[in-house]
Amino acid sequence: MLARRLAVLACWCGLSVAFAYSTNPELLAVIEARGAATSAEWQIGFARCGTAEPHVLLKDKEIFTLPYAKATGPEDAYWNFSYAFNKAE
Repeated sequence: MLARRLAVLACWCGLSVAFAYSTNPELLAVIEARGAATSAEWQIGFARCGTAEPHVLLKDKEIFTLPYAKATGPEDAYWNFSYAFNKAE
């Protein structure tokens, strides 16, 4: 099924890259070559994985940004919450 979907999209080469601060992923980049092998063009898409305010630059020009994700809850696409652990005695 994946091969069929890639054929329909005319995508023949691609990769995913996660940008992380320490062990916390903040942004996911999906890069793919689309079109015929002799005339393919690179395309890139981004997805937020954290609450940080991402800024992506290409040749000193900002091509992607999102505002800081302040308040989120279970009804949102991205839900960030904290859990307090009890100290072991």
